[in-house]
Order: sequence, then C-alpha cells, then structure tokens
Amino acid sequence: MNIKFKAILVIGILIVAGISIFLVLRDKLPPYEKIVMNRFPISLEKIFRMDNETRRWEMINHTRDYIYSGDFFIIPYPNYYHFNHMPAVFKWYITMDERLPISLPMDTYMDFQNYWEESEEIVLNGSEMITQARVHFYLNYYITLEMNHITINKSLADQYATSKIKIYGNRYGIYVPANITIGYTTNNTIDIRILDSKHENFNTDFYGASGSVWIHAANPFWYFSENVQNTILVYSDDQYNAAKQSGLYPFATYNLTFDINEQGTFFGAWFYKEGNFVLNETHHTYDWYSFDGGILDIINVNKTNNETFYKDWNTGENFTGDMIGLFGDADYFDVAGYHYIGPRYMYWIEGDFQAGIINITATYDTNLSMRPGQIYLKYELDEQSAGTIYDDLLQVEYFDNYMLAQGSFTANKFLFIRLWEN
Repeated sequence: MNIKFKAILVIGILIVAGISIFLVLRDKLPPYEKIVMNRFPISLEKIFRMDNETRRWEMINHTRDYIYSGDFFIIPYPNYYHFNHMPAVFKWYITMDERLPISLPMDTYMDFQNYWEESEEIVLNGSEMITQARVHFYLNYYITLEMNHITINKSLADQYATSKIKIYGNRYGIYVPANITIGYTTNNTIDIRILDSKHENFNTDFYGASGSVWIHAANPFWYFSENVQNTILVYSDDQYNAAKQSGLYPFATYNLTFDINEQGTFFGAWFYKEGNFVLNETHHTYDWYSFDGGILDIINVNKTNNETFYKDWNTGENFTGDMIGLFGDADYFDVAGYHYIGPRYMYWIEGDFQAGIINITATYDTNLSMRPGQIYLKYELDEQSAGTIYDDLLQVEYFDNYMLAQGSFTANKFLFIRLWEN
C-alpha cells in the first residue's frame, strides 16, 4: 500500500468517524431537568374568585351541599372518578365564569395539536382569535404543558402554519417568549395537563403499551414553585373545608399523587381482555378498548381522603368497616349486552382482596343511564408473575342477587388485565 493511498484511507476514516461523532452528539439527549414555573399561566385570583365573594361562596356552598362537583375551582388530579376519561383524567379541569388571559412565565415552543369541532374564529379584545384549541407548550425536552379548549391568537396559529420549525426530535413548534398573552380561556372550563416523559403511571415494559398521554401525565401541582403551590392551597382552603363538611368527596386536595394499583389485591385500573362482547372499530377509538364497562377502576378507600370522604350518600351515615372502596366502569360507547353501572360504593360481603363477593351500591341518585337495583360483584384475582403486577388477571361477573353470585362464574364473566393489550 503506497503512502498516498494510506493518507487517503486515514483521512476517509477520520471523516467517517467525525460524522459519526457529530451524529451522536446531535442526537444525544440532554440531561433531565425538572421544570418549576414561578407563576400560574392564568390568574389564580380570578380562578378562585378572590375578587368576587358572592360567586366564590356560591361555588363553595355548592361543594358543601354536594350540588355539583364541577363547582370546584380546580378539579383535583388524578381524578379516577371521571368515567368517560377512564382510567383517569390525569389533568386539572379549571372552571371559569369569564375569559381570562393566558401567558406562560418562561420561554417555550408552542405546538398546535388540533381544534375541536366547535372551534370558530372570533374577535376578542380587538384581536382575531380561534376558539377550542389544544396546544402543547414544550418547557424542555422532557416536560410539556398541554392546554385544552383554549382560545388562541390567530396570529400565532398563522405563524405556526407557515413558520414552524423542527425541535426536540420529531416535534415541531414556534418560539413563544415569556409573559406574552397567547390567548384566553373559555368562560366555562378548560383543562391543563403536564406530560413528563420521565414519569410513568403504568409500566410500559409490558404488552407494548406506548404513546398514550395517560402514561406520562403528572400532577401539575409539582411543576410550580412553592409560592404558587402555597397560593393554591390557601385560596382553596375554604372549599376544602366545605368538602370536609360534605364527607362525599373521595379526592379534594391538589397535592395528592398516588398509584391506584396495589399488588396482591384487586385494587387498581383494569382493562378489558376477554369476554362475550361482539366488538367493532367503534369500540376502539383510543389506545385501548373504549366501550361501556371496558375499563374498571377499583379504588381502595384507604387511598381516598378520609377527611372529605367518610359518608354514604344513600344513608347519610358514616361508613362502616365493610365499606372497602370505590368501583367505577367506563362510560364510553354502548356495547350490546352491557348496561353501564356507574360510580359505586363497595361493601364487602365475603372473601378477601383476591376473591370474593361485594355489594356495589350507587354513590348518588341513580339516573336512567345507570344499571338499576342491587349489584353483586363476584371477582377472582390471578397473579401471573411474582416480579410484576402488570400481567395480573381479574375475572369479574355481575349478578342481580347474592345467591346467584355464590355459584360459579358463568359465560357472562369478563377477564381484565392491569395494562391494555388492545
């Protein structure tokens, strides 16, 4: 090999190596950094009606009298009791009476996700706006603030359509500096969600579950400064005291984060695996089967707030020792052969946390959409592996009387798993 050829070869190797190093450095992930925002994107004084005592106490009194839980100023995370958002909402609903300006306390990149069907163009405070937008604000590589059902400046929407740039892998956005008004809330309800890719609500090592916002959604409370957290707790204290007087609210605080799943028990979120349903594409519009009864939340009463949840709505009496938890089934799309059950107290009749029979009774006045009468839930837990709960199986069947529930499972039983496969 002559010297000239060797030189060319060495230069070629160096070029290839240099390109490889560049690609590695370019694609190298930045270190994880927790984002803590020093201001809420919307006026907390307005959200909690601190400037309108009449309206503020109207909402608080509704909470105390259990007229409408939607009168919470901010409906708490994770909200496992919202049955057309099963297994949980994993976000904050914020209720308002007026359109409030939205601005973020830090520089971000804004990514439009979609507009809802009822979206329209309006003029607000002299500016052209588009209503009912769902927007992602990338706070850094790992953490995203999602705002949903907001009204956005049309100029920003136009800029995104023509000038968005590629950022953070395959994500796109436009640069938005801190403290500018990007739009407004509605005059009823919006929701905000934090997505943190280093946070997991479900173990994604099993069954290939991925891509869902439910996996990485985190409690927004912990992504704000201590000063913001304290303001939220102080402003919400009167409503929390009203919930304590009511005794009917399983969750009423903003600094609560917990896992619904419990090893060795039937407590947890359960996804449909097998049964006698005849299903079609309308029953699978999300990441998982999405039909009535296709997801179950079975919540240990000890995971609820015992200061605000201690009373049976039906009797007005405090819970007895046999009230062990809360049951709820998904309220999505109708499926032949199933009647939506709705939110229920769980009163133990026989068995243990792995197999037995429970009487499930309505947590409030049963409406026409819910299955009427007494329901006896027969269940049996099958733990597949010692090292994980995510391949646990749960058989359930619903009976109209206790005597039938004491018999064997029938062809009407359903099989659930802790992490969706389909």
